[in-house]
Amino acid sequence: EFIEAKILINQPAVKEVLEWIDSYPDAAKAYRAALKKISEKQYARNAIDDMRLSIESLIRNIMGTTKTLENQIQPVGAALKNKGVLPQAISFITTMLTHYTKYQNDNVKHHDTLDVEDVEMIVSMTAIMMKYIKDRLG
Repeated sequence: EFIEAKILINQPAVKEVLEWIDSYPDAAKAYRAALKKISEKQYARNAIDDMRLSIESLIRNIMGTTKTLENQIQPVGAALKNKGVLPQAISFITTMLTHYTKYQNDNVKHHDTLDVEDVEMIVSMTAIMMKYIKDRLG
């Protein structure tokens, strides 16, 4: 079963990311590549891998590092704490990032067992996390 790409790309969170993502060229390239692949019904591994790369690139740019996404979770939490973000919000975003990377590693990167039904959730979560991180730390 295919996801209607127009519906996905017209989600408010996704549209909002597209409004500012070009300020982060590496993240923009990966994000737009992911949406293009999804719109061409290339759901599997590459599109979702590009989604992960987009958030990883955004965080790398904001944090000024070259670390992998997994190795950015604790520093992102610390940076949010330094900005005075509530502990529950920090826990929420770091927990989401932890599960996001685990899902990616277990089902996309190493085993290619991605469930097409999860694509919409991953795209939405990526947009929401990217917006939050950009708004708080960017």
